[in-house]
Amino acid sequence: MNNDSSGLSDVSKMTPADPQRIASWMEEVSGEDWLWYVKYLSANDTLLNESHQAGFYVPKRMVTLAFPSLAKRTETEANPFAMMHFRLDSHDLARDVKLIWYNNKTRNEARVTGFGGKESPLLDPESTGSLCVFAFDLSQRPDCQECRAWLCDGLEETQAVQEVVGPVAPGAGVLYSPGGLLPEAAVERDSPCKLTEAELPAAWRTTFPTGTEIVEMAVANIRSVKKKQTSADKRLLRRLACEYDIFRSVEQHHVLPRLQEGFATVDIFVNFANAVTNRRKARAGGSLELQAECIFAEESLPYDRGKTSEGKKRPDFLFPSADAYRSTTYPSARLRMLAAKTTCKDRWRQVINEADRIPVKHLLTLQQGVSPNQWQEMHDHGVRLVIPEDNIENFPKEIRPHLLTLESFITETKAVLNG
Repeated sequence: MNNDSSGLSDVSKMTPADPQRIASWMEEVSGEDWLWYVKYLSANDTLLNESHQAGFYVPKRMVTLAFPSLAKRTETEANPFAMMHFRLDSHDLARDVKLIWYNNKTRNEARVTGFGGKESPLLDPESTGSLCVFAFDLSQRPDCQECRAWLCDGLEETQAVQEVVGPVAPGAGVLYSPGGLLPEAAVERDSPCKLTEAELPAAWRTTFPTGTEIVEMAVANIRSVKKKQTSADKRLLRRLACEYDIFRSVEQHHVLPRLQEGFATVDIFVNFANAVTNRRKARAGGSLELQAECIFAEESLPYDRGKTSEGKKRPDFLFPSADAYRSTTYPSARLRMLAAKTTCKDRWRQVINEADRIPVKHLLTLQQGVSPNQWQEMHDHGVRLVIPEDNIENFPKEIRPHLLTLESFITETKAVLNG
């Protein structure tokens, strides 16, 4: 292998964002011999905080598919590893890296290490929250010998990837097989919210449910009898996971039979595929907002969702209401707004011009970490982050005191509304 120890440390080779360039790259790494792992880089993947784990995490199912010999060795060998050549094509860099499966008493996970330290684009704290595609070449058997990767630069490249693989949630990477040979069972998680065909509501078997209907089922499935003993933050994350599994169960019921039927023309196939992708994007785009709305209702927090503040501006949430916001006699100090965006790295600027009467813009996000520089820029523009409690540890220690949990946001907002 070509061990170019300087390869991933040359950040100066970074190329400008170009959706067409990444589209061409995705074509190069497509086909039945490729397996992709797509994820947003978390603080534990980069060098953002002290809990860095020396490389990016990969799911064990991916290792089993791409490195079957290594997976087998975990039964008899401590911390087995395999070497492979790694090319970060977005930055024109290459080096040899190590995939290691830690299987000791306190740790059972797989990570790719050896990227070259703090100068590596993949380990750069500013890359936290960026989408990255890792494409594993399976043409060399039994185990993968090369991985090619693309670190997305900006929203356009991120959207270009998600046009192909569908929505990607922070903290939950996606396994994707461009050649369509990856068994569906290999990418699904065990979950009490996965539904068999018999468990689907009768109406859902013929008509795909709305996002609101799926959220309502997730809430019903996860709702705690003693709700007040379960924080808003924990309810949110549990319900989001449940909702995703319900959606995939319904999608399986509606999509798989159509795929098995086949398609008479390419145009019919493309139209069908676009419809599936657009439905996934619509669910991902509205999920966090709908789940937050359920929790606000449960907590008796008055709000309006998607109402006009001024002109064409429509904040996700206005507290206590749009009427109060538009009333010239209602004090601005007793108003609040909240945007809900799954990721914030490339999207937080979208909220700074919403709700002119409210100088501090609160943003609920699932992104797992931002760099101090990113946070400072948001802070300077009046954006305050609302982070589910379990995700706060992914942020640098100096930022954590400035973050609100969803529970604390609700408490503070009630106090603000009551004057």
